[in-house]
Amino acid sequence: MPNVSTPERPSAVTLPPTAPKIRITAGLGTARQKTWNLRRPVTFIGASRLAHIVLAKEDVSRAHCIIVNTGRDVLLKDLHSTNGIRRNGKRGDLMILDDGDVLRLGDTTIQIAIQVLGLGPGDTDTGIRYRDPLALPESVVLHRPDSFDHWTVERAVTIIGSRPCVSIQLDHPDVSLVHAALVCIGGSLAVFDLSSGTGTWVNGRRETLAALSPGDCLKVGPFEMVVAGAARSAASPQNATGEVAIGAGLGEDHSAALEAELKARVLELERREQQLEEEKAAVEAARAAIENDRRALEQQALALGEARARLDVEPELMSWCGLRPQPKATDNRQ
Repeated sequence: MPNVSTPERPSAVTLPPTAPKIRITAGLGTARQKTWNLRRPVTFIGASRLAHIVLAKEDVSRAHCIIVNTGRDVLLKDLHSTNGIRRNGKRGDLMILDDGDVLRLGDTTIQIAIQVLGLGPGDTDTGIRYRDPLALPESVVLHRPDSFDHWTVERAVTIIGSRPCVSIQLDHPDVSLVHAALVCIGGSLAVFDLSSGTGTWVNGRRETLAALSPGDCLKVGPFEMVVAGAARSAASPQNATGEVAIGAGLGEDHSAALEAELKARVLELERREQQLEEEKAAVEAARAAIENDRRALEQQALALGEARARLDVEPELMSWCGLRPQPKATDNRQ
């Protein structure tokens, strides 16, 4: 298990200048009204004292939800909380937030204010649109190098944890129920630690929020996962009819990463095949040794039988020769 006392380094994941500005207000119109300006890419909300926004209420889970600023959109992800989240009266799991939305976390009401920055001077609308904001621009493959386990990540927010209902379940005591979140920031993949007990590690370093690239090693508890493909640095453009532009989704880096993954798996299969052959040879050698021991035991049994037969014949020979065995001397002293 990693050394959880290792200091965390500052995250290199930042929002672009054109990212939406977010302000949330809890308890609007009450004496306990409080407002936060969210300037970080991921904001963690819950009853845990480690959350960015602490709502110490019985009906709010310790890890209740996160708000993700992707740089273009604002997303809300329920962390499989007990009472869930309602957006404008409707319960959801992963949602796009708009200015003026009202959230309900248990009995707590949160008002959302979002300012979307307009086009700068000289910028024009080209008519290019982007795919679903709730999906990654390109899917990402995570695989464990020591097994055949792998996961394809397609959503803009994906949860890793030991809870059975999460997208990537890792069943181990060192993995928290909701351990980390894979998020899309600026069109690229990043991982955000949800204040887990043992931390989230990228390439041997404990991280709070870190970008992920092909070949990076992501460690959660004792599980190591290699990133075989990552989202492009910009969302894949679509034309006005919604069709993806030719070549936009191919991603040479992604294809090369998949090819590298296939080669690694072939090498792993060859290594395991060689290991099985060595184990088979060891089993055959052990079987031959057992057979030799069995034959040696049979020979010993025959020798013991012959010795016993001789012991049975000697008294008869002595009697036939008129010899009697000498009685053993006894001590008659009182």
